[in-house]
Amino acid sequence: MFFEAEGATILTVPVDKDGMRVDILQNLCDKHKPKIIYTIPTFHNPTGLVMSLKRRRQLLDIAQSIQCFIIEDVSCSEIYFYKKPPASIKSMDNKGHVIY
Repeated sequence: MFFEAEGATILTVPVDKDGMRVDILQNLCDKHKPKIIYTIPTFHNPTGLVMSLKRRRQLLDIAQSIQCFIIEDVSCSEIYFYKKPPASIKSMDNKGHVIY
């Protein structure tokens, strides 16, 4: 609601078993040129999905190519019981595009 109150248009991107559908995101980015991409890549709310490492890299590549920021919400990333989640998107960012 904060972003909308400041005049932002919110566009949603569906998820599948590997997380955010970056193919759909790319199409949206080609048309709308977002300034921010918000994501919960680890234990996505409400699905509980964990974005694959491949998708995390693809998402970062998209953000870097269009010069926008990613807000990586990691509020639940430490709550895992078995396999540790993939590396954060921020840990792969060497150009300053991810707000962690």
